[in-house]
Amino acid sequence: MMGEASKQPVFVYNLMVEDFVPAEHPLRAIRPFIGTKYIRKICKDLYSYTGRPSIPPEQLFLSLIGGFILGIPANAN
Repeated sequence: MMGEASKQPVFVYNLMVEDFVPAEHPLRAIRPFIGTKYIRKICKDLYSYTGRPSIPPEQLFLSLIGGFILGIPANAN
């Protein structure tokens, strides 16, 4: 089952997530070019309608892109 993205803008200590990512960060520059609604649409048929919700596919894709840009290997073997 495809999970839903839930926004969590504030941490327990009333800190904004936006405060931890600099405005000139490279991920901020490419974020507007990635269509999360399109990613969700093309992945819809790959998920079951029953079972436990998964990580939302758009969040998984964004984390893989972020890791690629920052030089983090996808397999840590």
